[in-house]
Amino acid sequence: MDRIDVMHLFTRIVDLGSFTAAAEDMNLPRATATHALQQLERRLGVRLLHRTTRHVSPTAEGQAYYERCRRVLNEVEEAESFLGAAAATPGGRLRVDMSKRSGAGQPSWRWMSRTSRPSPGSRSASPTCWKGSGAARTSTSS
Repeated sequence: MDRIDVMHLFTRIVDLGSFTAAAEDMNLPRATATHALQQLERRLGVRLLHRTTRHVSPTAEGQAYYERCRRVLNEVEEAESFLGAAAATPGGRLRVDMSKRSGAGQPSWRWMSRTSRPSPGSRSASPTCWKGSGAARTSTSS
């Protein structure tokens, strides 16, 4: 597990108050969760959790670490959401050439304008037909 995964595991243990519940929530074997948290405590040199047979609660150091982990994990989530949204948004210019011989032409443009919507942030395109060229073309308006 990398550091972000261990931080996530630790926050789930604190949130749920149980190693077992956190491990199930993250689809991990309980032993993996226990071992990962022991390694984290060893690396940090502090005990993060008070453990009893029925309950787990953070120590003072564990509570401070939990709050910092929450902030880091929220920042990571925001960064990934931002990039995911930016990658999913289409952009750029679309140029379509359609020959009148294939049955395409102005009626196709009317259908397209009724059925398609521009993406947010895209430049609008309007159809332009040139007489005698045999093609309907889009031009991007600026």
